[in-house]
Amino acid sequence: MKYSILNFQISIIIAALLLAASCNSNHKNEKQSAENAATTNLADSLIQSTGDIELDSLLRVAAVAKKDSNLVFTYLDIGDAYIKNDSKTAAKYYFKAKELSKEINYKRGYILFAYHYAKILNEEGKSDSSLLLNKEALAMSIKSGNPVDIGRSYMHLGRHYWYNDMLDSAIVYLNNANKYSAYNPANATNIKWLTFLVYNDLKRYDEARQIGEEVLSSHREANDLENVGITAFNLGITYRELGNKDRSLQLLEEALEISDKTHYNSLRMVTLITLTNAYEADDPKVKVYAEEALALAKKLNNLRNKVRSWDVLSTHYLLTKNFQKSLACADSSLVICNQKNFLEEKVKVLDHKSYVLIALGRLKEAFAILIESNDIQNKLIGDEIQERIVLAEKRYDTEKKDIQIAALQKERELMIWLSIAGGAALLLVLATFFFLWRWTIQKRKLAETRIKQFEQEKQLVATQAVLDGETQERSRLARDLHDGLGSMLTGVKMNLADVKTGVVLAPAEVERFNNAMTLLDESITEMRRVAHHLMPDSLNRAGLKPAVSDFCSTVSPKVVFDYFGDQSRLDPMLEIVIYRSIHELVNNALKHSGASQILVQIMQEPDRIAFTVQDDGCGFNPDAETSGNGLQNIRNRIASFGGNINIDTKIDEGTEINVEFQLRITN
Repeated sequence: MKYSILNFQISIIIAALLLAASCNSNHKNEKQSAENAATTNLADSLIQSTGDIELDSLLRVAAVAKKDSNLVFTYLDIGDAYIKNDSKTAAKYYFKAKELSKEINYKRGYILFAYHYAKILNEEGKSDSSLLLNKEALAMSIKSGNPVDIGRSYMHLGRHYWYNDMLDSAIVYLNNANKYSAYNPANATNIKWLTFLVYNDLKRYDEARQIGEEVLSSHREANDLENVGITAFNLGITYRELGNKDRSLQLLEEALEISDKTHYNSLRMVTLITLTNAYEADDPKVKVYAEEALALAKKLNNLRNKVRSWDVLSTHYLLTKNFQKSLACADSSLVICNQKNFLEEKVKVLDHKSYVLIALGRLKEAFAILIESNDIQNKLIGDEIQERIVLAEKRYDTEKKDIQIAALQKERELMIWLSIAGGAALLLVLATFFFLWRWTIQKRKLAETRIKQFEQEKQLVATQAVLDGETQERSRLARDLHDGLGSMLTGVKMNLADVKTGVVLAPAEVERFNNAMTLLDESITEMRRVAHHLMPDSLNRAGLKPAVSDFCSTVSPKVVFDYFGDQSRLDPMLEIVIYRSIHELVNNALKHSGASQILVQIMQEPDRIAFTVQDDGCGFNPDAETSGNGLQNIRNRIASFGGNINIDTKIDEGTEINVEFQLRITN
């Protein structure tokens, strides 16, 4: 933009000098006036008014400007003016800047084109193309040696990796960008701000706090109120995660005050919702903050924050025993959650609604809602695991492409070197070529080996992520059912027993009361059974043998269990894998084999552990396709710990499945 204005001012000065020089001749004066009028008419005829005075001025300058680097900047400025409302037209002018840079051999123009056009590619979801363009810009910047462009290239790549949730790579590029920030102080605060956000996402809150305070100081020195408010809000959350409640409240209150001064309603809304978490849910301030946040969410038509505000109010009314209002707020939230498929918010709302229904004595409805909440959570866990797998694949693909690009660059450098060395003696050239060719082959084989290692590591990471997620979620569900719902149901039972004491009931009412107590006992028993099978307490407390023995003795009288050898504890994750595998195999045999007896054996030695599940049922074809993936899940679990599985089965002759793990011997 500044180059365009400078060019325009120079044109005015030159025109003034020409006019002064021509004052001695009326003929020359008339000729100059005619030329100026013709230039103006030409510029006006080449553009159509956009209604934006600044943009129209840029378009007029571009229509008659000389083809030089200033025109490149003008094209980029025009693209920036269009970018918010018309990305296609913006892209057209970015490409004009690129073509002109190529025509006049202005290499920095291509680098600037890459920065601008990469933004459009990101918005269109073309992440790979954006990454490639930014890496080309970095390579050209390094080759040109311009420290400003190098720092900006690293910063754009850091933002790209952060945007695509590749946080480790983002930190590497942002740290490199920071090394060049002294050459371009205007970018220093932006680099620190991005680094602060990445450290927050990585949960490295101590480092995020330090950088966030520096960014906050920079915005305060610049008297940039809006950015002070945004930084104070984010830094307040960082301090909350660090356990510094006083500093967190101070920053959040500052963000709230600034949002009021600047009329920044979006910032005020999210700050109010965040502040509700800083107080006990029954505190009167929570109601005030949540009601104002709800009003702003309605004004801004922000449905997700409507749901969050109603959920806060529902919890507040629950703890202040205003159950009907609590239920109404929860129902209002659920309407939006169902319309917009807000699954994470829906889980919280369903849990809170179940507590209200329990308080109202509507246990059957509460239990149904808890089951629905559990189903949604299982789906969310599956989606999260799939996202982790996709992210792992994306990281793997990026590393694979880097290796391939590096290999191609090595080959290209090799060919250039061979061309330069062509004047040397033929035998020396041939010998050198032979050895370098062998070296290239070895490097390529090494690269292929590394790619295979990346593939194996990717599969291992994906499987471990599934196992970790499944174990954590089973433990959480078992704990919530046992400690949360179990305690509530037991409390309800005791209260009902106290109500009966000293009260004379008609025989029919006594029978109904006793039926209710029986149903409540059965619910408690069923809840404990479900919690135990999700994650048996005996597995964590006593080890593998008691847990498997307990399972086999309760699941069916057909199941016989034997344990041989050492009973020392194993790695907790390995114990869980063995337990879940036996659990799945026994259940499969009970459901599908029609066996009269199922034998489960575990044999533990100092350097290995093996188990066998054998039945005398109908058998199956292990190579046939099945509708389920239970057996494949077991294979994946076992493979993730380096175990071996062997299936010996024939139709109508039963099935024997043997699994073995090698143990690490410690002195």
